[in-house]
Amino acid sequence: MQQNSNVIDISIRHDDNALARIIADELLSVPMRLEAARFLIKREYIIELLLMPLNGEVRAALLHRIDDNYVLITLALDDADPLVRLAAVQKLTEPAVIRQVAQEDAEPQVRLAAIGRLQDQQALAQIASFEPLAELRIAAVERMSDTARLTMIAATDAEKAVRDAAQLRLHALEQGK
Repeated sequence: MQQNSNVIDISIRHDDNALARIIADELLSVPMRLEAARFLIKREYIIELLLMPLNGEVRAALLHRIDDNYVLITLALDDADPLVRLAAVQKLTEPAVIRQVAQEDAEPQVRLAAIGRLQDQQALAQIASFEPLAELRIAAVERMSDTARLTMIAATDAEKAVRDAAQLRLHALEQGK
């Protein structure tokens, strides 16, 4: 490793043990740790680091290196850091977990990402009808295909922006989009 640089020395780019130590070292800069995460290959090290209380940005970068559903689900549902939950949601393939995050996560941005991946029309309709945040209702409306429910939302939602989004979605569905 070169001192005073965010560049990982070529001699350790293939040394997963050294890379893991760099990533875990909270005294090193985040860019250097992110760079080390790009080269880390060993799944066991990645999972171990993901479960450590490290910087969320670093852990989110590590999350992009794995496809382990159990780890993704655990992090999406239980991690304290919204950056990590967001990264996990973007990789999730389990519809029930995506639905749960879309409906229950404490962080609106994480919920928005989950809504963007949600296929469950009933869950989208629930969010579009009962979610307190208009931004999330709009995101759900934009993914809905239930014209009866969209018509009701377009006529009755308290927020003009949500009513307009429902109208636009109805128009798009009529046009076959």
